[in-house]
Amino acid sequence: MKIIKLFILSIFILISCIEVVNKVIVDDKTGRPMLSGVTERSAFELPEFAEWYNNEYTGYEPDEFILKQIKALSDSIAVQIFMGTWCSDSRREVPRFLKVLDGLSFNEKKVQIVNVNRKKKSPTHEEKNKNIEFVPTFIINKNGIEIGRIMEFPIITLEGDLLSILLRIYQ
Repeated sequence: MKIIKLFILSIFILISCIEVVNKVIVDDKTGRPMLSGVTERSAFELPEFAEWYNNEYTGYEPDEFILKQIKALSDSIAVQIFMGTWCSDSRREVPRFLKVLDGLSFNEKKVQIVNVNRKKKSPTHEEKNKNIEFVPTFIINKNGIEIGRIMEFPIITLEGDLLSILLRIYQ
C-alpha cells in the first residue's frame, strides 16, 4: 500500500513540474485572449491569433541578400523572443522575425518564444535577469551569452539589425 501511495504522489509531483506551453489566458484590461509563458509557433495557428500572425508573416519580404550573409554567421546562435500578444509591436514584428528565421532555415529548437503580461512577466519567470522593458525583445545569444538584442522595432530592418549584431561579434 505504501508503494502505491508513493507512486501516486510521484505522479502528482511530476505533473506539477510539467511546464504548460501555449497557455491562453484572458487579458484583464481588454477581456481578450492572450498567450502566457513559453509558446510554440503552433499557438499562432489558434483562431484568436492566426489573422494578425498570418497577415504579417505572409506580407513581409525579407532581403534575400542580407539573409545569405546572416546564414553564413548564424550557426552558433540561439534566439529568445519576449513578446505580448496584447502588444501591436509584437503582433507586427514577431511574425516577421520568424519569417526571417524561416528564410535562414534556422533550427526551431534554438528559438524560445515567451509571452509576457503587461508588466513584462511570465508565469515561469524566463524574463528574470533579462531586463525586458519593451516588447517584443529579440535576444541573440552565442554560447549562452547575449551578444545583442532588437527591442520593440528594428532600427534598419529585422534582418539588417540581426546581421549588424552578428557582424559585431566577428570583427
